[in-house]
Amino acid sequence: MPNSNSTPFIPVFPLPLFLLPEGKQRLRIFETKYLSMMSLIHHDNQFVLARYDKTLPFDIPDWGTLVRVTDFNIGEDQVLLIDVEAISLLHLENMKYQENGLLLAQTASKQHWDISAYPPKNSNLLIKALKNLFDEHPHFGELYLEHDLSRMDWVSARLLEVLPIPLKEKERFIKPDSLPTLVTMLNNIFAYSSKQN
Repeated sequence: MPNSNSTPFIPVFPLPLFLLPEGKQRLRIFETKYLSMMSLIHHDNQFVLARYDKTLPFDIPDWGTLVRVTDFNIGEDQVLLIDVEAISLLHLENMKYQENGLLLAQTASKQHWDISAYPPKNSNLLIKALKNLFDEHPHFGELYLEHDLSRMDWVSARLLEVLPIPLKEKERFIKPDSLPTLVTMLNNIFAYSSKQN
């Protein structure tokens, strides 16, 4: 757990979004408090994405994903667009709001998948599914200059991020020992899908 006397507060952006380490996403920034957040993070370009849930205190769970801003642009509608890349999972505590409504939290590292302890077997089915996804959705594929298809953890994470299932269901797979279960679930989903087509 973070030491409240030494751990700095970091901005938290609640969104109905699920992003795992090495995942990438393009975000639209238009609310004043999040535009001000961009000026706060100029020294390291990092903030936390957390799943929005209005039933929880501060509208987020006690964990989030540390992300780094990798690019930014102004869209055709004059809204700020930023590309972010996920770095790691974090535990969140001591949350508080700034006067402008921006949420801040102290953080501690949160372990994710232990690849050495749970090495997933390679799956050509999942690799093909992700390749198809990149081909069918160029706006998604263009975020990734490199595709690490040799790593089943990377392939599985990217598929889980875009899978149309509730975010709470996806949250089951942030546990360190959950990768084998995820790979099995994804194989079942895409095996069934391939039979239907």
